[in-house]
Amino acid sequence: MAETTLERGPATTNERLPEGWAYTLMDAAGKWLTGGTPSRKVREYFDGGIPWVKSGDLTDGYVERTEETISAAGLANSAAKLLPPGTLSIALYGATIGKLGILDMSAATNQACANCVVNPAVAINKFLFYYLRQQRQAFIEAGQGGAQPNLTNQIVREWPLLLPPLHEQERIIACADDLFAHIKSARAHLFRVPALLKRFRQALLAAACSGRLTEDWRSTNQDEQGARDCLATSLERRKKMWQACEAEKNGRKTGSSKVQRRTKQYDAPFEPDLAMLTDDIPSTWVPATISQLAILDVGFAFPSLEFRNSGIRLLRGENVEPGSLRWLDVKCWPRDQAAEFEHLMVQDGESILAMDRPVVSSGLKLARATAQDVPCVLVQRVMRFKVPFPQVADFLHLRLQTSDFLRHVSGGLTGSDLPHITGTDVAEYTFGLPPLAEQQEIGRRVSALMAIADAIGKRVEVASAKAEQLTQSILAKAFRGELVSTEAELARREGREYEPASVLLERIKKQRDSQTSSKPERKRTRPRTTLVSAKG
Repeated sequence: MAETTLERGPATTNERLPEGWAYTLMDAAGKWLTGGTPSRKVREYFDGGIPWVKSGDLTDGYVERTEETISAAGLANSAAKLLPPGTLSIALYGATIGKLGILDMSAATNQACANCVVNPAVAINKFLFYYLRQQRQAFIEAGQGGAQPNLTNQIVREWPLLLPPLHEQERIIACADDLFAHIKSARAHLFRVPALLKRFRQALLAAACSGRLTEDWRSTNQDEQGARDCLATSLERRKKMWQACEAEKNGRKTGSSKVQRRTKQYDAPFEPDLAMLTDDIPSTWVPATISQLAILDVGFAFPSLEFRNSGIRLLRGENVEPGSLRWLDVKCWPRDQAAEFEHLMVQDGESILAMDRPVVSSGLKLARATAQDVPCVLVQRVMRFKVPFPQVADFLHLRLQTSDFLRHVSGGLTGSDLPHITGTDVAEYTFGLPPLAEQQEIGRRVSALMAIADAIGKRVEVASAKAEQLTQSILAKAFRGELVSTEAELARREGREYEPASVLLERIKKQRDSQTSSKPERKRTRPRTTLVSAKG
């Protein structure tokens, strides 16, 4: 294959062109125009029925509708221009830089878009669309400015264009469309998997916490007394833990006969409310409340003016997200002042719940502290589940993750500006408690099935990333002349002549020069609402 070495261009230096292709600039593809914004102070300039494209309307596809419209008066009194269907638009500014769209209707744009009314004698708009899409990262790197880099219409017009003959452009488009259709279908299937996995996890938790998951296990492991013994042990240890905590608060050692001040009355847990049970529990399980299995601590209102950038981390509601603790915005308390808050130090494995705005789009702001999260201190409006009988901690955390507990919490939210839950709402939540041996079997089965779901989720992430890489690989191959046979190759194979892109460009240039020289110089005017044409 005969090839031509490129002479210039920020994205194409030292590249080689396939035979029959030409190196030119995007300016040669058609007439490039910017848009404009009518004055927002004049209401009559807007809502007039002329689609008005902003960079946010460019979503790498056909632009079929716009967020806003302008009127004929708005068009006439601004730099906006009415562009014909098929116009190729590219976003110039900020986060949307390089985003593309092909107008599916006559429309105007604002100044954040550069628009090419493509000359069909030179290029096909969808070919240019694919070409510019492949160049997006280079556009981003070429952006001028600081945190929000911008392109200019001039940068886009002077961008290198690798141009094949028209018939070859058609074949490239057809092949790319076919391949991208397969990728789109695969992405659609991949997109559905996370939602399916989320439903699977919730169904698994519901089955685990209702007894359905271990129904077969119970048939060969009857334990009529185990759940009662488990609850009794938990209640006994809960009272001892509470007394020890109170003794620490009162400044005396556990077991000491010397009492410094009057002992507080034991804070007894809530008794089960059978009306709260949403499912019939197995006969070997017993009703229990969260407060019977855990002491619920809420943190201290540390004054924000005394926050530090180093010291003991403060566990605030902002640090709790569904499934994990997040330490992006860290506030600390001086280590030399942390001793008096020892009772609020979070321990590895403890469940943590944000009480303010506890429900977000991704679920309940519930997490379990890990070794990497401690030491940290509990802050006001954050709840810690301190489990005196550690063997039930795993099952309790499973229970807290169920959709049933989420519904219970959501139903008890108070406050309109800042929805929050109360300690009572959590403490009185009633559920079925299985024997300890069955809790361990539930944990084993749930862990195994969750591991499978997690593995599937990771494979989906990898596949989704590969789909994006495949898109870029197809585009790169297309513009190396490797996706389809070149027009030169087909012409030789078929024994015919063909017009290289360089000859086409030269012919069009001569036609333009001839038309320009034959026309008398005169000032032309036209209505602002006339569609822009790429010819002439």
